[in-house]
Amino acid sequence: MKRISNNQDEVEVYSDSGITAENPAALYENVMFPHPPQTLYEALQQWSHRHKRKLYALLLLTIVSSLFVGLRSSTPDSPEKLMRQYFGRFNGHADDWQYSIEGFHFTRAHLDALFPVIARFTLGHRGALETLRDKSTRELFARDQFETDLLVYAAMQEGILDQADAKSVLENSMRHAIADYYVQKKLESGNADYRGSVGDAEALAYYEKNQELYAKNGVAKAPAIEMIRTILSSLKRETHRQQMRVDRAKLIQVLQERFGPRFREGKE
Repeated sequence: MKRISNNQDEVEVYSDSGITAENPAALYENVMFPHPPQTLYEALQQWSHRHKRKLYALLLLTIVSSLFVGLRSSTPDSPEKLMRQYFGRFNGHADDWQYSIEGFHFTRAHLDALFPVIARFTLGHRGALETLRDKSTRELFARDQFETDLLVYAAMQEGILDQADAKSVLENSMRHAIADYYVQKKLESGNADYRGSVGDAEALAYYEKNQELYAKNGVAKAPAIEMIRTILSSLKRETHRQQMRVDRAKLIQVLQERFGPRFREGKE
């Protein structure tokens, strides 16, 4: 042992093993110990130096394994796991539950937050205004959510989501839903109305313009107006779908120029 003095501070450095503060690389050198270990610490020290290559390999293996596990954990979850995570959000009792499935309670607050999101996506911002004020439509929405979750829960319990084709089918549905959502978000407008609804004035004006035709065929005014309303609504919805297809094609063309994807047509 030697004593190093620096100003008035003194530090004891044990150099019996050849490891000194003056040589930090000594840990990586083959150290010759002058005598057998006298303490447990010295025994551990000497053993560590004799097996340092194995210890370094073990350390490297641990690091690589941790990275591998981390990468594996970031892979997409299965449909089964995703749905169990969804149901897990509603596990336990809640006083304001709207519907329950065994131990899972789905709250009114959850549905009240979800309802306007789905309404605007389905009907457009302007088209959803009337729907959001309609309590009966809100109750129909809640009933639909209940029946959907009930079917999903049954599928989980029966192991259907573990079947080989489940992931492909559900992934395909999700991809189409994402594509539709993306198109609507890119074309989103505060005046969008996807309902295709027809008011009384519009239906009546169409009837008055063509009332001779309805009278000739023996169709009374009230059923004629209702028929007109149904037909015009259907035509409006189809016009909207056609416009969406046109806008979708334009957007795809822009994305092709942006990302440079290629599509190879099948050969005969």
